[in-house]
Amino acid sequence: MATSEKKGFTATLYFFLLTTMCLVGEFPLKAVAGNAAPLLQRYEDGNEHGYSRAFNAIYDTSKYGILQLQNGLARTPPMGWNSWNFFACNINETVIKETADALISTGLANLGYTYVNIDDCWSKVTRDAKAGSKIANSLLCKTKMLLQGQMVPDPKTFNSGIKALADYVHSKGLKLGIYSDAGKFTCQVRPGSIFHEKEDAMSFASWDVDYLKYDNCFNLGIEPKKRYPPMRDALNATGRSIFYSICEWGVDDPALWAGKVGNSWRTTEDINDTWVR
Repeated sequence: MATSEKKGFTATLYFFLLTTMCLVGEFPLKAVAGNAAPLLQRYEDGNEHGYSRAFNAIYDTSKYGILQLQNGLARTPPMGWNSWNFFACNINETVIKETADALISTGLANLGYTYVNIDDCWSKVTRDAKAGSKIANSLLCKTKMLLQGQMVPDPKTFNSGIKALADYVHSKGLKLGIYSDAGKFTCQVRPGSIFHEKEDAMSFASWDVDYLKYDNCFNLGIEPKKRYPPMRDALNATGRSIFYSICEWGVDDPALWAGKVGNSWRTTEDINDTWVR
């Protein structure tokens, strides 16, 4: 898979648990409307660590999420589990429930591993046409995928819906995370959230989601600094505190700008549980 289509990341600790989970507005459509169809074709063809306390006080970023996102999150690094490294697209609601159960039964939840995060492939390959959203630009109809309407769970793998799954995870005292992409499609060619930030954020909030990993595939060539803030604003507008994890792979120096946009930001491409260089 090409670098531009790589995605997801987790560090391994039992079931590929994440220890830091970094998992550590709107654009003129006419300018990019013709880009969606070619994207599909291209897809088919690639601590203090020795610093003084004074230094850390000056460069403290622990309140970035509070000041910029207004959600009060990221006061400490989030810990938990993400589905991608082990399961990739082979996920379903049973896997998520069993993982939540395992975090409890192993005692890991008591140690702070509280996020159960669903990665790519949870949604249908098309949006729900019945949602009533208008097609933003007629040229987008040339793609093979439906771009209007709401994002909906895949009924074959998440038949109970995300809200029911969130209720189950919350009943264990844990938090549920979900995945989307700051592009036309996710890395596995499911609907992305660019130009759909408001309705998707509202969906996530209505499902009681606690965390959003926001990927970087099929991004239409729009710079991250312009693509990621709209989802921040949309999440804020829902009134629900949702951890916002920017996953743009570190390609555009997120350390220089992402502190004002997300609760955390990713710094590398995919990692895995190996020492091989």
